[in-house]
Parts: sequence; structure tokens; C-alpha cells
Amino acid sequence: MNRRRLLWLLLGVVWLLFATPVNAQDPIEVDIQPFFDGHMKLGALHPVRIVLHNQGGTRDVVVSARFVGRAGLVEREVNLPTGAQKAVTLFMPTSSGLLNKATLRVIVRDMASDEVLVRQDVTVTLHTSDVLFVGRVRGAGRGLDFLTSREMQIADVPLASLPEHPAVLHMLDVLIISGVDTSRLSPATQRSLVAWVNRGGVLVLGGGADAAAVLSGLPETLQPVRLNATETVNADDLSILAETTGEQLRLAGDFVFANATPTTGFVQLALADGRPLVVQRRLGYGVIYWLALDPNQAPFDAWAGRETFWTYLLPSSMMTYIQPVFQLNAWAMRSTSNLLALTVPSLGVLGVVLLLYIIFVGPINYLFLRWKQRLEWAWLTIPLFTLVFSVVTYMWGTRLRGTDLWLAEMGVGFLLPNDTLESEGGALFFSPYDDTFTIEAPGDVVFAPLPDGTFDVQPASTASVYTFRFGDRAQAGPIQTRPGAQTVFYVSPPVQSAPVHIETRLTPDIVEIQVTNTGTVPLKHLVLGRGKTITRRSELAPQETWTVQWNVNIFAPSAESTFIWPGGYFVPDSGDDENRRIARDQFVSALLNLPFASNMPPPTFEGELDPFLSLFQAPLGSAIWFGAWLDEPLYNLSVAGNPAKTVGMHLLLARITPAAPNAAYIVPGDIPLWPERPFLALDRCTSWWGMGVANEEMTFSAWLPTPQPGDTILLGKAYLGSSQTRTLEVLNVRTGEWEQVAYESGLVRLPVADYADANGRVRIRVQPNNMCAYPAIGLERTTGAGS
Repeated sequence: MNRRRLLWLLLGVVWLLFATPVNAQDPIEVDIQPFFDGHMKLGALHPVRIVLHNQGGTRDVVVSARFVGRAGLVEREVNLPTGAQKAVTLFMPTSSGLLNKATLRVIVRDMASDEVLVRQDVTVTLHTSDVLFVGRVRGAGRGLDFLTSREMQIADVPLASLPEHPAVLHMLDVLIISGVDTSRLSPATQRSLVAWVNRGGVLVLGGGADAAAVLSGLPETLQPVRLNATETVNADDLSILAETTGEQLRLAGDFVFANATPTTGFVQLALADGRPLVVQRRLGYGVIYWLALDPNQAPFDAWAGRETFWTYLLPSSMMTYIQPVFQLNAWAMRSTSNLLALTVPSLGVLGVVLLLYIIFVGPINYLFLRWKQRLEWAWLTIPLFTLVFSVVTYMWGTRLRGTDLWLAEMGVGFLLPNDTLESEGGALFFSPYDDTFTIEAPGDVVFAPLPDGTFDVQPASTASVYTFRFGDRAQAGPIQTRPGAQTVFYVSPPVQSAPVHIETRLTPDIVEIQVTNTGTVPLKHLVLGRGKTITRRSELAPQETWTVQWNVNIFAPSAESTFIWPGGYFVPDSGDDENRRIARDQFVSALLNLPFASNMPPPTFEGELDPFLSLFQAPLGSAIWFGAWLDEPLYNLSVAGNPAKTVGMHLLLARITPAAPNAAYIVPGDIPLWPERPFLALDRCTSWWGMGVANEEMTFSAWLPTPQPGDTILLGKAYLGSSQTRTLEVLNVRTGEWEQVAYESGLVRLPVADYADANGRVRIRVQPNNMCAYPAIGLERTTGAGS
């Protein structure tokens, strides 16, 4: 009997040793792959790729991620067949509560039982928004290994991991692509790259032996050149690099050089025989650089001047968080809270109500009790009158507040050159009573809490959004509301077709802009503006075209129209609807930095658009601004299981540059300048804003596209105040002397034969105590067919 018991005991031990571990073994393996080597920028969305390998039976799971210590949760539903390996990407918002190191926790749970299957943590590094994020998509080589700085964060980014949603790609400031085949890029990623550059991204494309592969999958909008042939050059051919950086190229051997012809870009550096070495194209707020050499190969892998060379291409880290488009979006989000402004009774009505209360509680109550000879009942009638009055006023207030659920949208849509639209902004949910709701949108829409970069946009609210779920439908919720509470969050749909097509034509005499409404609803309060020249139209019907012609003299530089600093934003009237007028006024006043409060009259903009000067704008050049209101919602939000009223206001913006390298008249500011030594305005000016005086001599070079001896250089001035020096120096190539040029008029004309060398290079110098800003260079041809 004892042996039998001992046998059963041994069998039990064996079962515990072997059966329990098998049951406890995780049936799912998880590999967490944060984008950009786990470095994240505060206030931005960051993709986190999570690879799931199911070693057990088929199951539906929910993959969620959150930062430990924070309430926000992002999750996605996934179906995992037996043996399947699937990758999901979650977009993680960051906030100022996360500093330096943070723990990102990923949890996988079974949908049916809610059992936690996997819990895994990974540490990520948070950076402030002034750190420059530089991504490298590269092949073999070490030419980019040196890029490192405390003001920069550099990481290798696999081509396949580039985000497909523009809202996520905006975390990068610079993207370098060299030595890879971009034909593998998805169409969504291609569209996102265009949107990213348009919003201020710096895209650097490498040439060399793989130049054709690098350009193969990029949209035509991002290709500033047309490839001709692959050649070899030596150190002597690349002497321009030594002239520009001050570091000799003491390297033997030949280097692969991609010979190309600029199409949409301007030559910024050229070899002695005129072959382009660096071509620049501006696109919206951003810029595209094309290098004829592969920056990851020789000579960049062993050249002492490479770091100086790259300082010309990389923007100042200070510029990364002062993008004017971000400010505009912030105020757009803030304005959503005013779309639902309630009708407040006038002071006269409130005075009458208060007077009635005093009369009823005082004289009428007294006369009634005296008539009944029951003055001692006052202790009862006064509270009773007060209770009745409170119930009546509460019902009146409820009637004013209404019983409708509201979804309000206020966003900004940026028109891209390929007839697509990138839009983002804020969405506000308003409920007049206690309940729990879920907001839904198509599955490719990104929800997130408002980023920190939106200043004080969070309205006073007792509601919170706890979970953002993505799948066939994107969801934000559950949202626990209280009467009158507002919940505001960030919304960004993917790049979509634009409801507007814009074409321009530039000749020596006129500039013509054609705006066609390609959408299904009218566009309202349209504007085209350049400096002080503004043309408006109240409405444009679907499929209708609006043609505007201006004299080309509108591009003549002046202190009012060709700034290094400003560009222009235009904020149109939104119609006569009271709620929209209030939101419009809040939007406009915030943009114009004017005070706005409920106790003061808001600024009025009757049926017109008014310019907003934004900081740190690239030289205005030929930029023409287009703006219009689109009443049609772009986000397609809804409240799950509940009908809700929706009001949407979307501002369409476009920055149009009609000039081209083959134009007969190239507007000052369109031809790029190359600083002959590293120049960052914020580092070399006494004024923090980059508008003070220069601390040291600064020299710039500009390469004119195919100039002829009879052509004329157009020299425009940067922003100049009345008390600031209005002179620059230009090198006379005939005499070899620097000559002082004074801005006695709005435009300086210099003969190409005297001030441009055989390669079209013009050199300009700014002396200390002069203006700390770029001049603006253009070209007027003696002959040409225009563009």
C-alpha cells in the first residue's frame, strides 16, 4: 500500500515538472522593433513594429502598447493562425511627461478570454524637439558614419521600414538615401515622402554607381535631375569641394560620378566644366538635394572636409521645432473648441431673470403671506420659491445646451504638387450628458492625443481619451463624458486626392495661375496672394476654373515682398454661420497673435483673407499663396452606435512657385545660395531670431542656370528695417575686386558678363555689422520662351 502511494506521489511530481511548464510556455513570441533605433522625439508620433510568431493554435489577439506610468494606450487586433508570423505597427504618441529614458510595455492578450499571453518591456530614449533627427537609408560603405553630434541623432533606417503615413514620417528632419533601390517603396510611402518634404523635410539623394536605383522608385516630384550617364572623376575634377570647405581632397583614384541634367532643380555646386555636383530643389517648406557622388562611398569616407560639407546641407537644429506649419496646425486644433460655442443670453435677459427672482422672493412672497396672515411661513416659502426658480432656470439652460452629440473638426490641408492633399488637425467631441462613447474613423486614420508642440491647445475638460485602437476601423475611446465636457484629440488621415488642381505659367510679362475645383463641393472664399498683391473670389463651383493674371513686376523684390523671414498664410472668412464665425475669429486671431476673449469683440474679416507672417520662412522668391475654405469633412468621423451632428472647417493651403530653371525670368529668391563656409543664422548672429547683425564676414555663391553674356542678374534684398545697412558686396569677375552694391531701389540689376564666371557662379559677401540674412538672387534672360 505504501509503495502504491509512493508511486502515485512520484507520478504527481513528474506531472508537475513536465506538464506545468508546457502549459506555462508562451505560445506567442514577440519581437519589439522601435523605429529609429528606439530614439523618440517629444511631441511626435513614433512607429513601433511588433513581430508576432504564433507557436500555438489559431487565435485572435489584441496587441497593445503604452509607456509605463502613462494612461494612454494604443492597440490593434490581429488574427494569428497556427505557425503564423505577422508584423503590426503601432503609432506611439510622446509627451513632456516622458524624459530621457522611458519604458515601453507591449502586452498581447487573447480577445476571447482577455488572458494576458505576453508582457514585454523595451527601453526607449526621449529627445527634446530641438534635436535634429537624421535618418540614413544606405547601402554598403562608411561615408556617412561620421555624422554624429550632440545636436543630432542619427540612425540607419531600413528602406522597408519607412512609415507609410505622413503624420509618422514627420518625426524625421533629414533623410539621406543612397546606394539602395527605391523601386521597392510602396505607393503610400512615396506619397508620404512628398508630404514630408513639402512640410519642411530635407531629402538628400545620393548618386554614384547606384544613382539610377536611388531615383527609380521616387515620384517625379522628388527627382530634381534627369540622369545622363555614369562617369569617373578624380580629385582634380572635384576642386570645387576644396574651394567650398577649405579642405583639400588628397585622395588618389577615380570616383563614380553620375552626370545628370537638372529638371526641376537648380545647380548649387558644379565642377569646373559645368557638370552639376549638387542640385537643389525647393518643395514647399522643404528641400531636396541631389549629389552626383554617393555620400556613403569615396571620397566621403576619407575626406577631412566631409563634416564641413554636410553642415551646408543639414538645417540648424533650432529650426526643427519652429516650423510655421506646426503653429498653424496647433491653432487649428485649438479652434475646434470654439466651433460649438453656445449661445449665451444677453446681460439684459439675465438682468430680467434676476429681477423676477427678487420680486417673487421679496414683495410677492411678502404680500402673499400677509394676505394669508401667515408671515411665519416665510422660512418655508422662500426655499420653495428658490427651488422652483432653480428648476425653471435649469430647464432653460438645458434647452440652450441642447441634447445633441457633436463632432467638430478644424484642420489644415496642404496641397501637394502631385494633386494630393495632406491634412491634419483637431477633432472635438461634445456631449451634453454623462455617458461613455467611442469615436470611429476609417482604419487608415491616425488618432492621437494632442502633441505638446500645440502649446496650450487643451481646452478645460473633464473627459479623457484612454485608448486608440486600430484595425478595420480606427477608434478612440471609451470616452467618459460629463455634461458640457469637451474631448479634443489629433486626427490625421492618409494622403488623399486633392479637391484642387493648380497650374501656373510664367513669361517675361505675366504670371498666370489657374485654379480648378476638382472636388464635388464648392470652394469658398478663395485667395491668391503674393506680397501686397491679393486677388479674391467668393466661391468656385465644382469643375469650374478660376484664372488670374498678374504682371510679372509683382515679383520685383522690396522690403515688403522678398523677405528671408516671412512668407504668408491666408485665413479666409468662413461664412455667416454664428458658430463658424466664432471659430473663424478664434482661428484668425490666434494666427495673427491678437488677443481674443469672450468679453471683447473678436477681429472681423469680412469675406476676405488676411496674411499672416510666419517666422523662419525660406526666401519668398516667386512663392504665391493660395487659400480657401472647404466645408466638406476630410476625416469622416462618427460616434459608434450614436447619431452625432458634425461640423467641419478645413483650410486649404498651397505654396506655389511658378519659376523653373528654363524660365525667361527667374524670381530673386528662387536660385539657391551656397554659403562658402558653414553658416547657421542662429549661431552667427547677435540676435536670437537671426535678424540682428553678422558677427563675421559671410560669403555666398550662386550658380545661375545656363546664363548668357547678355543676361541680367537680379539682386533682391533680404528683410531690411529702415535703420539697417542696405549694402552688399559682389565680386566683379573682370577686375577681381569686390564691389559694394547699394539698394537704392527695390531691385538691383547687374550684367552677367561682369559678375558671373564661365560656370555661371556669382559670389556675394556680407560684411560684419551688416544684415544677417541671405540676399535673394534671380535672373532675367535676354531671350527665352518662358516656362
